[in-house]
Amino acid sequence: MDPQNAELRDKLRKAFSEWYDFANNEKDENCIILAIRISRATVIKDHGAVRYNMDFVNKVETEEGKIK
Repeated sequence: MDPQNAELRDKLRKAFSEWYDFANNEKDENCIILAIRISRATVIKDHGAVRYNMDFVNKVETEEGKIK
């Protein structure tokens, strides 16, 4: 409920409007919204026929975790 987080709370409430109030009790001081930032990922398409290894930090496609 920190006033600094008002804009972020509004964005989250809009994005997750269907379940936000059910899943979060903002009045509970132990309520925490956790941001996860993905730095690397592998997207698998067509049951493994196509794989995309991505490095989001360097904004490049990688080869099994190595920068091309």
